[in-house]
Amino acid sequence: MNAGIQIIKYYLDISKHEQQRRLEDRRENPLKQWKISPIDASAIEHWKDYSNARDKMPQLSHSSHSPWHIVNADNKKHSRLNVIRHLLSVVDCPDQDQHLAKSDTKVVFPFSKEQYERGNIYP
Repeated sequence: MNAGIQIIKYYLDISKHEQQRRLEDRRENPLKQWKISPIDASAIEHWKDYSNARDKMPQLSHSSHSPWHIVNADNKKHSRLNVIRHLLSVVDCPDQDQHLAKSDTKVVFPFSKEQYERGNIYP
């Protein structure tokens, strides 16, 4: 019995190149400097360590009751809109407009080990 609770998990995946671009933008843009954190300095240096931990997380916590969904988040606006569409498509609610609740399956897709093999999740 799930008491009507739905657990929907998203992992926003970005490429190393995009992460570097965003970190550089934070350093240079005075309007974004407030986003800089001590972790940023080592983020790229430890990219492989973070990726290894990221790869283990969904494998250990993915289930049919609370599945992971991977989001290609290199394009912030596109990924946000698709997460909203996907969320609307999976949440149980009355009078759901199915036409509006269709996300781009290249942006939001269910986690599976095959997604790594296909290259859909950044290394």
